[in-house]
Amino acid sequence: MPADSPQRATKETVLLAWRTHRLRENPRLLGLVMMAYGVALLLWLFLFPHPLTLILPLGALTSAMAEYLFPVSYRLTTRGARASCFLTHLSLDWSEVKRARYGEDGAFLSPFARASRLDQFRGIRLRFAEGNEEAVLETVRRCRREFHASGEPETA
Repeated sequence: MPADSPQRATKETVLLAWRTHRLRENPRLLGLVMMAYGVALLLWLFLFPHPLTLILPLGALTSAMAEYLFPVSYRLTTRGARASCFLTHLSLDWSEVKRARYGEDGAFLSPFARASRLDQFRGIRLRFAEGNEEAVLETVRRCRREFHASGEPETA
């Protein structure tokens, strides 16, 4: 068994890590984002004239746009997949991954065996960084195959 396989490690070992920043990859959308912020804040200020009330829409918009505005760090470990962005930290252990979809922008891991409307809330999208498509796909396939072949990682 390879030294970096999910069954060999008793503690979590990072197999692959990378970072993406969609704002840097596609800066053309920044103008549109700023315009949306401006319109939303002006409408909110018109409805609720107190300046302190702007904190609510500013926080909501920033939270909704966090994946675009801030870098996202991804880690594939011997225990599962992890994604961190701003205040959001997502994780899905290999034992919970029931389905994986692969597309041109990344891989999507889901805890549901069949497609569900809850996928977007419970799954993890692993967006590719420039040039790491093959490494991500190979690591995900290998970890899923090795975990599901044995059912449980060894604890020795």
